[in-house]
Amino acid sequence: MLRILGLSTVTFNDIVERIGITILNTFVFYLISNALNLHSFFYFEEGVVIILSALLPYILAPAITLLYVVSYNFSGMILGQTNTITPTTIETFGIMLILLFVIPIIVEVKFTSLQGFLTSESLLGVFISPFLVATGISEKGRDPKSNVLSAIPVLYSLVLKAVENYTGILSEPVSLVYPIVGFILLIVASILFTRGSILSVLGIIPLYPGIALALGMDFSRSIL
Repeated sequence: MLRILGLSTVTFNDIVERIGITILNTFVFYLISNALNLHSFFYFEEGVVIILSALLPYILAPAITLLYVVSYNFSGMILGQTNTITPTTIETFGIMLILLFVIPIIVEVKFTSLQGFLTSESLLGVFISPFLVATGISEKGRDPKSNVLSAIPVLYSLVLKAVENYTGILSEPVSLVYPIVGFILLIVASILFTRGSILSVLGIIPLYPGIALALGMDFSRSIL
């Protein structure tokens, strides 16, 4: 509890996580403010998010992520623009809730780590820097299960694509090959990074190709 409240000694991993989460929370809150038209006091609100993210990242990361998932799917209802919820909306909400929020919460509670939220929030802002996706699954000195679980949110794009275009996927199942191979490479990388020997350095080899394949990105962009 003291660690979560920022009152205990922090490790190098904790510092990296706090910096990464603060950056990501800032960007994700910008997306939330656009979705919910929260522009009147945006700079003040953004400042509050930055300060609280730095001081209480274990609380702000899940709060901001959950708020994004809700605003992404139900902004129309919140703003009074519609009172209809489609099956597609429910499916998307369920996928996002499980992969972007529940899995990271499990990592946070079980391992007292923000790795899962680093990965999930990075997926929302992946075009800013895919490097942050790598940060969530490549921490040294962690329990291997922590790194592996933190890689699961990467499946978000793959699962969402399959649900939204399942007829196309059924007619062209080969389109899933690259994302699946990419995810497997990320799992391998996440395990290698937990090794205490020179093997941990080898995790970099499958890491960025894995990100590029899993997210359908150009490889050169994934290392920027």
